[in-house]
Amino acid sequence: MINIERKSLLKDTPDYEEMTENVVNLTLEEMKELGLSASCGCSSGGCCKSKKR
Repeated sequence: MINIERKSLLKDTPDYEEMTENVVNLTLEEMKELGLSASCGCSSGGCCKSKKR
């Protein structure tokens, strides 16, 4: 009897891509929309060196 083998369409192991670094540069407007803040909350807009607690 003749054995007929058929190759599987599925791979035995998955193909993985090389890991890359994901970097995003957001504008101030985009940061505000996402709820991220570029400042520490001081009224001057910059970070205060001496905050009163």
